[in-house]
Amino acid sequence: MRAEFLNWATNYLSDSQRDLAAGKAGAPSHIAATQTLPASIAGRVAEPDRYQIRGSTGAGPWADISWVAVLDRAITNTTQHGYYIVYLLSKDGTRLYLTLNQGCKKLSDDIGKPSAKDELERRAAIMRARLRGRLARLGVKPITLGTPPSHRLGPLYEAGHVVGAHYQTDALPSETELVADLEEALAHYKFLVANGGYRSTEDIIEEADGDGFEGEDLPFKKKYVAHRTVERDASHAKKVKAYFNTDVCMGCDRSMTDLYGDIGPKVLEVHHLIPLETLATGQITSFRVPEDFALLCPSCHRVIHKIGASDLKALQKLARK
Repeated sequence: MRAEFLNWATNYLSDSQRDLAAGKAGAPSHIAATQTLPASIAGRVAEPDRYQIRGSTGAGPWADISWVAVLDRAITNTTQHGYYIVYLLSKDGTRLYLTLNQGCKKLSDDIGKPSAKDELERRAAIMRARLRGRLARLGVKPITLGTPPSHRLGPLYEAGHVVGAHYQTDALPSETELVADLEEALAHYKFLVANGGYRSTEDIIEEADGDGFEGEDLPFKKKYVAHRTVERDASHAKKVKAYFNTDVCMGCDRSMTDLYGDIGPKVLEVHHLIPLETLATGQITSFRVPEDFALLCPSCHRVIHKIGASDLKALQKLARK
């Protein structure tokens, strides 16, 4: 990884000053950020199928802040929302940050940049509190990307920073140290996925109780909310609904159109058939369509979480008596 980091960092500033007409394709830093570094990181991740690893030098013009991100598919498949691990290169190319950070674009678009900055800081504080006592190599020192306060994304990246490592690009640590930092970041990422991320404990309890799990303990409720995060991800839901293309619940076998008319197909919910413990413990998790998903009516969806998230046959036996 170290060689790829150096290639990215030492060439980015000069590459970004190239004539845009020349394109990015052959630029060393672009190749490093979008191809060789993601591949190198993937080779050092124990569960590559769980993560999407990709980098960017900007859509179109060269970005002020180039990045390479590690996204847990259980949480997000985009840097625009959710939380993830990301390497951020400062505007002047002298500093590289490994940071557990948050997607900021969608939030900023929804509520405006000033409010988004406050919300990112609030969420970061929740996640830092959850990681208290777990940090070894990584720390909580703020990141400084060198963009002005008016910059569209720089201040939001700084606000979204949870924990991480700081590197001077002219004195990068050894390969062994870089890998150790990444491994610790991945461990913290998994821990946050299992323990609610930036959701407050009160929010977790409220959601689980609202879905009928008042009698369950907090560890179960955290697992349940992590599971529902996958199911509510728009990218998963769209693919699953398009594949099955049905209005029939795969649990009770009832047509939602017969029950509710034209809105029937919209009533069906996407269910992830992987056990809750898989997400919570950071085991390898699969998101294959159709094998790992089902379409259920709200009643069947609630029941399958009661009897075991992966037990579709048991649900069908109960619902089709």
